[in-house]
Amino acid sequence: MKTSKTPGMKLLGRQLSDQNYEALLKALTPKKYQTADFDTLYQIQAQIKFIEIVVESLQFWEFEDYPSQQRLVENNIRKIGAAFANLSPALRERNPHTDWKTVDMIRDLAAQDTGTIDPAILWDLGTKKMPVVRGQILQMIDDEYALLE
Repeated sequence: MKTSKTPGMKLLGRQLSDQNYEALLKALTPKKYQTADFDTLYQIQAQIKFIEIVVESLQFWEFEDYPSQQRLVENNIRKIGAAFANLSPALRERNPHTDWKTVDMIRDLAAQDTGTIDPAILWDLGTKKMPVVRGQILQMIDDEYALLE
């Protein structure tokens, strides 16, 4: 069973497998909110928040000197990019205010299989672009919630 190395995947001091983590997220989300887009948006915003926590505790020069922190951010960006690819076209149509250009850039960057992403790009995404996208994701979650009621 694949176990994530992400520190956010620990519960009561035990490392959770990706499968168990996703099952836990699903169990904590009320049934009526378990639509594909709602679930995906919720996971994206949680991963963005994790990136924000990692980068807000560092200066860029520190981030550059810590490959482990870079890998944490990069792995989450790749997960976010894959999740963005799973969002429905209808969601995009319902949310024209979202910066889809940045979302597409994150998705495309995550899809590249060229090794590691430049630390300066990771830093820019984590400190400038991701917080804006997270705000838009939270707005979409609110909008999707309103549609479900």
